[in-house]
Amino acid sequence: MLNCPTSTTPNPNPKLNPNLKPNPYPKPNPNTKPNPNPKLNPNLKPNPKPKLNPNLKPNPNPKPNPNTKPNPKPKLNPNLKPNPNPKHNPNTKPNPKPKLNPNLKPNPNPKLNPNLKPNPYPKPNPNTKPNPKPKLNPNLKPNPKPKLNPNLKPKPKSNPTPNPNPKLNPNLKPNPKPTSIIT
Repeated sequence: MLNCPTSTTPNPNPKLNPNLKPNPYPKPNPNTKPNPNPKLNPNLKPNPKPKLNPNLKPNPNPKPNPNTKPNPKPKLNPNLKPNPNPKHNPNTKPNPKPKLNPNLKPNPNPKLNPNLKPNPYPKPNPNTKPNPKPKLNPNLKPNPKPKLNPNLKPKPKSNPTPNPNPKLNPNLKPNPKPTSIIT
């Protein structure tokens, strides 16, 4: 009889076939399911200096997510400060026909800035012209008891000097019936 081995032992030093290549289009196993409760590796830490992919470019036509909604009460970052030297964008132009917000209403009790003072030497606007036909306010009435300015003083009366060469009024005519003065 031939000596047939009853059991096979695995080769301790198998050699891989150098002609075999991985399948470029593998099919997933239909019987495998993802783990519903995966455990994260506690030893993994985020890369402090990740390198961005230089080949990635932003999408020129991104579509907004229809499921996202703006935060009704956003919190401002307390560490952010305004730029002390902002640069004006030369490509921006003012909107020639801006639309006012219909929901905005003027403040009924505005507070004036106590640090503002009127300009002592204001310049008139050269583009404004006086109204040729101003309308008087019918509700205004003259003050029945005006107060005189106590700082105004009357001008002293000066003795007028007679005109050395008076001109007579050519339209005056002598009185045809003068009245005699009774002495």
